[in-house]
Amino acid sequence: MSTTTELLTFVGRSDGPRTADVDIVIPVYNEEAGLETSIRTLHAYLRDRFPMSWTITIADNASTDQTWGIACRLTNELDGVQAVHLDQKGRGRALRATWSASTAPVVAYMDVDLSTDLDALLPLVAPLLSGHSDLAIGTRLAQASRVVRGPKREAISRSYNLLLRTMLRSGFSDAQCGFKAVRADVVRVLMPLVEDEGWFFDTELLVLAEHNGLRIHEVPVDWVDDPDSRVDVVGTARDDLQGIWRMLRRTTSGEVDIDTPVGLSARDRRDDPVRSPDLASQLVRFASIGVVSTILFAVLFVLLAAPLGYVVADIVALGVCTVANTAANRRLTFSLRGRAGLARHHLAGLALAALPLGLTLATIGVLDALGVTALVPVLVAVTVANLVASVARFVVLRRWVFNAADAHDGPEDGPDAGPAGSRQADAGVARESGPRAESAAAPGGALVRRVRQLLRYGGVSLVSTTVSLSVLGLLVYFDLLPAALANIVATMVGMVPSFELNRRWVWNKTGPRSVVSEILPFGVLSFAGLGLSTLAVAVTAAWASSSGLEPGLRTLAVEVANLAAFGTVWVVQFVILDRVLFRHRPSVA
Repeated sequence: MSTTTELLTFVGRSDGPRTADVDIVIPVYNEEAGLETSIRTLHAYLRDRFPMSWTITIADNASTDQTWGIACRLTNELDGVQAVHLDQKGRGRALRATWSASTAPVVAYMDVDLSTDLDALLPLVAPLLSGHSDLAIGTRLAQASRVVRGPKREAISRSYNLLLRTMLRSGFSDAQCGFKAVRADVVRVLMPLVEDEGWFFDTELLVLAEHNGLRIHEVPVDWVDDPDSRVDVVGTARDDLQGIWRMLRRTTSGEVDIDTPVGLSARDRRDDPVRSPDLASQLVRFASIGVVSTILFAVLFVLLAAPLGYVVADIVALGVCTVANTAANRRLTFSLRGRAGLARHHLAGLALAALPLGLTLATIGVLDALGVTALVPVLVAVTVANLVASVARFVVLRRWVFNAADAHDGPEDGPDAGPAGSRQADAGVARESGPRAESAAAPGGALVRRVRQLLRYGGVSLVSTTVSLSVLGLLVYFDLLPAALANIVATMVGMVPSFELNRRWVWNKTGPRSVVSEILPFGVLSFAGLGLSTLAVAVTAAWASSSGLEPGLRTLAVEVANLAAFGTVWVVQFVILDRVLFRHRPSVA
């Protein structure tokens, strides 16, 4: 946390901070060319058209040209203008110093080039003076904004704000527009938590405010790009990326939580609806953790393959990565902190490891049956299998393991907790009614419904298995395809009736089919069983051929192997389908 303090000497007609409703700070560095014109334009606008009392504070960031001399002259010629000189550069440093020293109830700042239309100033500060909001920002990215700037700056700005939304889950639209205002009481509380002294100062202040439940008001602005902008794009981008990583660490660790309520919105924030996690943001975080986890898996697999063998290396590497992956996703992807639910989450994570473990072991077995034993192709194959399993893992983690609407671990289990989270989880799902709901509500109704559901599930499995075995038998008996490839084709054929019958008959799901939350995970589950059955079929077929079995017995052996392999995942698949894919969530009235 920042401990920087500045001993400021203000230059102006009163030789000290002037009291007003709004203190507008203009940070400058080597602006001798345009400073006077901008300050006179701003001064005339405030004098003639701004209905509140105001002060203009010119904050000179260690300029080496005539900027400071011009600023001092303007303070003598214009009423309400004061200036202060800092010995070090940094927009954040200038704002920290001047805002902290100001006696105005609202402090603001704008860029010296006046790129933002000044008519947006009153809408910016009015909600702060009325107590409606705690911070206010101009946004160039709203539909009502009118912005003139080049495609390069436009792309950079939108990319930066998209990065903030995905990595830090920010709700504000434009972090770096040089047009902001803050309540003085908020400044006093948040400023000690802000560490940056440069361009990331704005973003850090907004992230801290939003993290602590403060209300941020946004004003669409008309904005014209300054072609003489001297921002170092590469250096600023590097510093901003470092700042984002630092804020991600600080916000997830609880380091920047404030205990004392600040402002009206902060006092009332416990009554506000809690936003549910954004799916796109979670996907980005999950994918980022997955990349790191995949690299770790590959490194461990390579190191352990020679001394332990491929199978044991795969089990150990996946075990280590599963523990680390679950911990990282729990904290970063799903924002869960504290010990509540910790054991349950890790146990569920280990249970889910059966999916990538089955796929990777099946892959190793198939490669071995095909005579592929070199380290590089085996590593590539198991890594790809691991990534395929990660798709289903994300869906299960999000909707079952870390679904706070289902948890009973208290509010610290995550942003979904409580009635707001439940409403979000249940949105758009029809309430159950009719005989099924009455059956569930009656004594013993839940057990009856579960037994009936299991019987239906078994019937669907029988149908899909019959279809798969029939196709497999034909392909193997007439030797149309190798046994392993025939098993893949047969499984894919049986997947279609399995999905439709399970969805509509077993779990009574109707309406449009979701590719992301239903079809894709169902396919992954089916292919997990496919991996195990392919391994079993390939091994059995090789044994049958070496034993010289006749076609009928060879086909029977392959069928039995297929059936046994699918039976091992039958129960696991039912639980995942019931708890995740086809689960009914009653709506909240």
